[in-house]
Amino acid sequence: MADDKSALLEQLRIERPAEVAETAQWPKWVAALVAVVAIGGAAAWLLMPRGVSIGVATVALAPADVAVGPGTILDASGYVVARRQATVSSKITGKVVEVTIEEGQRVERDEIIARLWENARYWKKGLDDLGFCTLRSTSPIVPVMVGSEGLAFRISRDLFDLGVFAIPVPYPVVPRGQSLIRTSVMPSHERDHLDRALDAFALVRARYDFPDFDPDHLPVAAVEDWSVLFPAQAEKPAAASPPASRSPVRPSIARPSTWRA
Repeated sequence: MADDKSALLEQLRIERPAEVAETAQWPKWVAALVAVVAIGGAAAWLLMPRGVSIGVATVALAPADVAVGPGTILDASGYVVARRQATVSSKITGKVVEVTIEEGQRVERDEIIARLWENARYWKKGLDDLGFCTLRSTSPIVPVMVGSEGLAFRISRDLFDLGVFAIPVPYPVVPRGQSLIRTSVMPSHERDHLDRALDAFALVRARYDFPDFDPDHLPVAAVEDWSVLFPAQAEKPAAASPPASRSPVRPSIARPSTWRA
């Protein structure tokens, strides 16, 4: 009887093919491979160097009639930073091809930056020796204080006739009574160029009366002064200053159609 039962059970047995048995093992291998990749990725993420954070500052605009203190009028088109950190621009004026300033780089004599600062120091000293107020400028963009809006345009035109291009900066770029002449030097300027420009400034210095300026206490005029270009304006009474609680109202003064009266 026992032999009969064993024979029957043997007949009911189902043989599993060898390839099926091997195939049943692949989910385990896939799971193991995924685990290894996940562990390796986590380790790489933990060991990789972190990026350098870039500080960002927000600048609040000051009203045109508020004196912001002595300084230089600067039209910035971007910022130069170390190549290993970033290259940031506030205005897209073109495509950045290469940044040639390295972190920790030393400026050698006769390089472009060295020539720029040599010219800047020479130019500012020359203007200071002539008696101009340059607002303690420490950049290659050196302001020359004039005061009167009309006088700034007149001097700019006279300098142009003498072969020097220097633009006037009147109100509302600066407060009333603080107009200036914006000058700037480049590393390509030769010493002869700067000397000839200083000669031109010496001529206009002797030609016009320049007020004395205290860089720490610059005056703020109630109205614009175009009397140099329009002498009839000097005969009109000055308008009263607007109340402090109201928005400043610009006086209705005709603007010159040309630089020369």
